[in-house]
Amino acid sequence: MQYVATAKSWLIDFAVTPGRITQFAKYIAVSAGSLIVDVTVFGMLVWMSAMVAVAAGAIGFSAGLVAHYLLAVNFVFDQSQTTKSIRQLFIEYATTGAVGIAMTTAIIWISVDLLGLHPALGKLFAFGPTFVVVYLMRAAIVFAPSKPQATVTV
Repeated sequence: MQYVATAKSWLIDFAVTPGRITQFAKYIAVSAGSLIVDVTVFGMLVWMSAMVAVAAGAIGFSAGLVAHYLLAVNFVFDQSQTTKSIRQLFIEYATTGAVGIAMTTAIIWISVDLLGLHPALGKLFAFGPTFVVVYLMRAAIVFAPSKPQATVTV
């Protein structure tokens, strides 16, 4: 139960951080734009019967990820608040994207291949959980402000 209390406390602290609501609103707008890219690529690949829904989901998500990164680093997250290099930020951002791809493909696979649902429903079911998990990782880990270094006085 201690883990639940700790997680709850962390989520509350995270949510009430000054500027978080504005950041989240911008993240939603950026995500909407990248979702259009994602769903368009996914839909075209499925419609053309170019590949199975799971592969189309991964490719669509990847296209959306690139669009999202370009928009997010310019409009959502303040890179100057972290001491991470651009290379490190990109690696961490891409890692969160990999988590998103894994979640998306797993949910589409369960929905379409196991439950027999339409690919569009699988994609729809994948969006919410993936969105929340990836945002939390990006805001709390990738672009988290650097903590001031403790100074040692003699």
